[in-house]
Amino acid sequence: MTASFQARANHAYTVVVDGFEGANRKVMELGNGGTTLAVVEISGRRLRAYHVGDSAAMVVGRKGRIKHSTIAHSPTGANAPSHSTISRSE
Repeated sequence: MTASFQARANHAYTVVVDGFEGANRKVMELGNGGTTLAVVEISGRRLRAYHVGDSAAMVVGRKGRIKHSTIAHSPTGANAPSHSTISRSE
């Protein structure tokens, strides 16, 4: 992983997590529960999925097979956003 890719990835992570936290604050102000979001960042041949709540992100191949899937958080599980990174070779 190059230094410039790592710098962009760190910036994207910060932007996404800040967005998740801001959205969750607004939803909580309404008193209607929490935030469920899934975001995918694509950079060249790499993909990074972020999700929070009971949402998940999947990479599906041309023949409809799931090649990668994140694990959705349960309502009683951790609330922290999670992320995973895969490359095209996976």
